[in-house]
Amino acid sequence: LATGHADNTIRLWDLKSDDGTNVKLTLRGHSAWVSSVSWSKTSEHMLCSGSYDSTVRVWDIRSSKEPLYTMDSAENKEKVLSVYWDNEKILSGGEEKKLRIYQAKV
Repeated sequence: LATGHADNTIRLWDLKSDDGTNVKLTLRGHSAWVSSVSWSKTSEHMLCSGSYDSTVRVWDIRSSKEPLYTMDSAENKEKVLSVYWDNEKILSGGEEKKLRIYQAKV
């Protein structure tokens, strides 16, 4: 399970722990609230995140020091509200009510 947080982080949780509250990994790289995360459908180690910092980032949880890719949402710096990774594409939607489509082959 991966969750986005107001402290600009993504947390991966160990649901097999006794109470399910153990954080396995914390990903840092966004500069504002992480509003959405989505796992890759083709790789169990890859996820993407969207943030109020106007970026979509791609992560490999095996090497979590920094994101593999960072995509800026637009020149007008709209907040990214939602992301979805659908096989070879990452879809993001923001406060401007526009859908952005990024190629994302793993």
